Amino acid sequence: MRQRRLTTLIACAALALGILFPGAASASPVDTKTVKPATQSEVDSAMVENFGVSSEKMFVMDSSTAVEVEDGIFYPMPSEAEDALRITPELAADLGLEAGEVPHNMTYSVAQELLDINLTAASQNSRETSTSAETSALASCATGFYTPPGYGWSSWGNRACSQIGNSVGRQVYFFQVNVNSDGRSCGEGTGFVANYSGGTFTGTTKKYYGLGCGSSGGANVPWEMVAGYPQFKSKSAYLGLGAYGTWT
Repeated sequence: MRQRRLTTLIACAALALGILFPGAASASPVDTKTVKPATQSEVDSAMVENFGVSSEKMFVMDSSTAVEVEDGIFYPMPSEAEDALRITPELAADLGLEAGEVPHNMTYSVAQELLDINLTAASQNSRETSTSAETSALASCATGFYTPPGYGWSSWGNRACSQIGNSVGRQVYFFQVNVNSDGRSCGEGTGFVANYSGGTFTGTTKKYYGLGCGSSGGANVPWEMVAGYPQFKSKSAYLGLGAYGTWT
């Protein structure tokens, strides 16, 4: 029923924070457990320890009710979703989930699927301390991009690894144009912020953040209470020339 496109969730973000932006707050604190959680309470404890979020409540964002706003896309959500892990439509599709609240009898299996891959990767990376090991693990999340010639933006692309953030979660972006490419690129990445009206939670906005222009760029952006794929797009930054490279 569920597809297995999910790859390392925490390793990329944790390593990116340490390598690219030293001192930045991690969206997903690394835990070094080596024993796969089996019971529902163990799974929830592992989610809290690794990501700072509970697996007790989950909501899937509804694309059909989404509204385009000036700097992103607003997903209306009920007030009870405020303390829930909010899953993007793209990740939900890979998990076989429909829009709305995830039935309580399914949150355990969803959380376990997220943890199945994550705990192994987190444990392996916590034991490796060399720069080459860190670079190798970070590269496993690297995703290729192509900047088209001209001055228009490329389409959005999903990162190879998904990300989970808590209420103060962050996502670190970094892009690098290939040294053999004649062009330069400007990049944008997505982040998520919670929305309130009169103190009441009303939903989540996927916002677009500039990552700079040149042969490389990046930024540290909000990723609040969301599980999903970071997304990236680019446009030419030099004489309309196309370019290609990688981003995390």
